[in-house]
Amino acid sequence: MTPSLSVIVPVYNAEPYLRQCVDSILGQTFEDFELILVDDGSSDGSPAVCDEYAKKDPRVRVIHKENGGPASAVIAGVQASAGEYIGFVDSDDWIDADYYADLYQGIVRTGADAVEAERIKHSQPPLLRVRSEPVTYEGPEQIRLLLRQFFLAFLKQDSSLWPVTYARWDKLYRRSLWTDNLYLMDGQLVLDDDRMENAAVLSACSKFVLLAGTAKYHYRQREGSVSRGYVPAYCNSIGRLYDALSRIADVRGLDKEPIVIYTGASSYWRIYDTAQQPDVPFREKCARVRRLLSVTPPGALAAYARVRGGAFIRLFCAMLQAGLAAPCVLVITLHDALSKRR
Repeated sequence: MTPSLSVIVPVYNAEPYLRQCVDSILGQTFEDFELILVDDGSSDGSPAVCDEYAKKDPRVRVIHKENGGPASAVIAGVQASAGEYIGFVDSDDWIDADYYADLYQGIVRTGADAVEAERIKHSQPPLLRVRSEPVTYEGPEQIRLLLRQFFLAFLKQDSSLWPVTYARWDKLYRRSLWTDNLYLMDGQLVLDDDRMENAAVLSACSKFVLLAGTAKYHYRQREGSVSRGYVPAYCNSIGRLYDALSRIADVRGLDKEPIVIYTGASSYWRIYDTAQQPDVPFREKCARVRRLLSVTPPGALAAYARVRGGAFIRLFCAMLQAGLAAPCVLVITLHDALSKRR
C-alpha cells in the first residue's frame, strides 16, 4: 500500500545522534509514512544502525551508497520514495511526536504545494522561530516575490526574521514538486545544496504557506558538520551553485540579480571562514582563498558588497576582487584579534 508520506533522512557519520533522530520519526502520531534512510558512504557505525531499524520496523527502508555529498543523498532518497508528500529530517536533528501530523493537516487544509513549519535551534541560548499567523504566497507574482525574498533572506542577520528559510527539513512538499524538477538539480553539489533544491522546487509552486503554531522541529548545529569550516569541494561547488541557480532562473523566468547577490554572499563567507581558521598555516590559508576566488562568478562579490553595506565588507570585497589574498588573510586575522579584545 502506497504511504501518504515519505520521510527521507540523509545519513553521513551521524552515529551519536542517529537513534534519537530515527526514534523521533518512528514515534510520530501520524503513522501513514515510509522512512528512507540514505547512508551516504558513512565510515562510522551509522550503516549498522540504519540496518538495525530496517529489521525492526517495516516502514523503514535503507539505501547504502558511495559517498557523494548531501545533494546526491537527497536525490537518491527522492527517487526511491513513493508517498504523495515528502519531508526531510537531518540525521542529527529530532522532531516532536505530532510534527508531521501538523504539517500533513496544514498542507491538506490549505491545498498548498508546500508548507514550511517553525523550528527550534538548539544553541546557547536556544532560538525559537515562530509566527503570529500563517503567511500565504499564491500565484505567479507572489511566488516570484517569494523567490526574491528566499535569495535575499540572509540580509536579515537574525534568522528568526527571515520570511522563508533555506532549509528543506522544515518543509513538507508534494512529492511531484521534487520528481518533476530533479533535472534542474546538480547532484554533485556539496555547498548550499538545500538552497538549490528549494529554488527549483518552490519556484514551481502555485501555492506556498508558512504555517504558525508548528515549532516542533529541533535543529542541532554541530561542530564539524559540512556547513562549517573549509572543505576542498567548495572550490568546485561555488561555480556549480551559480550555474544551477542560473539554470533554474532561466527555466522559471526569475530575476538573476538576487542570485548573483546570494552567490556573492556565499562566496564571501566561505572565504572569510577560510581566512580566519586558527590552526592553518598562513601560506595555506592564502592558497585556499585564491582557490575560492578563482571559482567565484565575476561581479558576485561586488553585488554582495553593494547591498550588504558597511565599510569593512566593502573594503574586504574590493581587496578580494583585486586578488589580494595575502592582505585579505592579514586583515581577517587583525579583525578577529581586535574583536576578541572588545
